[in-house]
Amino acid sequence: MNSKKFRLDINNNNPFTIKINASENETHTLIRLTKGAFCESLNILMTDKGVLAPKNIPSRKLSLLQLGDQSSFSINANFSSAKGFIEIEVYKGPWEEILLAEIEFSFSDAPYNISCNHENIEFTIGSDAESQIKVKANTNGGFDVDYILVKTGGQTVVQNHFFDEDSDTAQIIKRLHGRIKGRVKGVGFEERQIQFEKENTNNLNKTMLDSFVEGN
Repeated sequence: MNSKKFRLDINNNNPFTIKINASENETHTLIRLTKGAFCESLNILMTDKGVLAPKNIPSRKLSLLQLGDQSSFSINANFSSAKGFIEIEVYKGPWEEILLAEIEFSFSDAPYNISCNHENIEFTIGSDAESQIKVKANTNGGFDVDYILVKTGGQTVVQNHFFDEDSDTAQIIKRLHGRIKGRVKGVGFEERQIQFEKENTNNLNKTMLDSFVEGN
């Protein structure tokens, strides 16, 4: 997973171009807004079958987009004030990596149904019979991750991936395990999981379905 950081403001708002590395299977991008003011939306310039296909997306903390067969894309901003600025992080990589990055960054804002092994790095995000992500440390190092996507209509897609111990995704997994452990130990955790089970289930279903492309 690769990343770029940059800042746009009223005096520096030329489209910032980001190149896509097809050899690293960069099929998705996660656009994260870390700081800013008076930024109403972002313009994303892509191509679709050789034709320019601009997108305008709201200014929000996280936006996960499919890249398809793009060789590059560019970003600039729409400001409502001369004081407007935005600081942006752009992550690129395969769906399975970018998805975990989005879950880490959105963990506080969009809670999920979670459970974990407190002793070893092993946890589940999601509910039985619904979309889930299951993570377990491999005995030889690294992590095995099962992505279980329940599509509209009940069709289930399962993908299995392994991440090396030294990979960026492995570091995300370790941080997520720590945060999940802390939340599971919190006062009233079980009551909140029951109370918000449907909402939490929908959060993960939407996160996975909105970004999934058959054949990833």
